[in-house]
Amino acid sequence: MTAVPCRFRRGLARSARAATHWLCAAVVLGATGLPAVQASEPPTLPPGAATELQHGRYLTLIAGCHACHTDHAGGGAYLAGGAAIQTPFGEFFPPNITPDQDTGIGGWSDEDFLRAMQHGIAPDGRRYFPVFPYTSYSRMTNADVLAIKHYLDQLTPVRQPRQAQQPQGLARLDSLLPVWQQLYLKPEWTALSATTEADLQRGAYLVEAVSHCGECHSRRDALGGTRQRLWLRGARLPSGHWATNLTPHADGIAAWDVDELADYLRRGRSDMGAKARYEMREFVDHAGRYLSEADSIAIARYLMALPAAPDHEPCRWRGPRPGRCVTRGQ
Repeated sequence: MTAVPCRFRRGLARSARAATHWLCAAVVLGATGLPAVQASEPPTLPPGAATELQHGRYLTLIAGCHACHTDHAGGGAYLAGGAAIQTPFGEFFPPNITPDQDTGIGGWSDEDFLRAMQHGIAPDGRRYFPVFPYTSYSRMTNADVLAIKHYLDQLTPVRQPRQAQQPQGLARLDSLLPVWQQLYLKPEWTALSATTEADLQRGAYLVEAVSHCGECHSRRDALGGTRQRLWLRGARLPSGHWATNLTPHADGIAAWDVDELADYLRRGRSDMGAKARYEMREFVDHAGRYLSEADSIAIARYLMALPAAPDHEPCRWRGPRPGRCVTRGQ
């Protein structure tokens, strides 16, 4: 069995809470690292639930919505609002997305929800901070976004008033958000535009849109936007951990095969000895474990099909074995 590169074993094992946002999850621009919290089990649908509801629940889970919108440490109700997210731009609170009419999204129309998810605009016209990864969700189909909405609509409403966001510095200037969105909302972008294989197209859709892996695994510029030329080539997370290079390069996942990687995404461990920790453990607990086998394989195939590229920053010192970087994730 090929040895697992230290960079991937530690890096991939540390990158999922960040993989979830500017306002819907945490970490794109700097949430602090938190200890792992036992994942709560989302409610099940009644027997015979409509196919669209089952699909909506599945998308909600693999997108990791409850990772942010549920206060797991505080014992909060499912999707009724998450714990505070500390960032260099202030303190942000993931809102209540249960169908409560006053404190949740019960009064939202389908059009309201589409605009929020795909354009980062609230029903009252306010622009969302990109803690909410709408830059990725903008690539989701209308049908999938509405499947999530209709699933949320049938949840038990929870009255949980939203806490006020506490932006700091330039984040207080609401007038800058439309400019930021114009620069970084690119719904037509994809890393595999030339592929015609259905499995690769599905993997691209899951990675680039639904599971928004690039929110953690891609380096950002000074304005907090993803550098697409460094797509999935690894990034230092605000917690100090390393989100690994996910391209099939020696710096990344070259030592893995599709089945091993797909299994790791669902279980957080592999037969090669890799074990998810930190942010990646959170991803597995709150999203990855719900992936279907077919979707996890599609994700793995997409990653293996990317052009192999080295880490965006060189390793300061490598160990005696090729591909080993002992400083990553320390």
